[in-house]
Amino acid sequence: MKRRLNSFGKMFSPPWLSSLEKSLLWMGGFKPSITFSLVEFSVSDMVPEQVEKLIRLKKETKIEERTLMDALAAVQEAMGSPPLINLVKQYGRLVNGEVSDFAEAIDETKHSLSSLVHSADNLRRNTVMKKNVFFKVWIFLSQTY
Repeated sequence: MKRRLNSFGKMFSPPWLSSLEKSLLWMGGFKPSITFSLVEFSVSDMVPEQVEKLIRLKKETKIEERTLMDALAAVQEAMGSPPLINLVKQYGRLVNGEVSDFAEAIDETKHSLSSLVHSADNLRRNTVMKKNVFFKVWIFLSQTY
């Protein structure tokens, strides 16, 4: 069981990353809104409509990031809740054939965290895809005029 927990933990803190790289991780990868900073510093000749669309996409992304952060906070709070803490305290002290729900509680937490990482991956992918479509149109229009 310990081996499974260690491999799952690598999603949140891969050992091959430096401390700096780990500090930049957000739910197993980059935070989607960070890509907007790159765009804002590297593209200076957008028309107002493009700026407006980019701002709208940035707001949508921030809202989705906040939703995921709230869900992660709920999982973290559940990990510190009295029922789970009591299971942790009991673990290894069971006598006379007592059965613990510890493994089930850990599996439930792992499933919740895995689901959040999957949702974060989807948000990263969707944000990049929307920006790619946005920039393909922008490049086409800039070459046309």
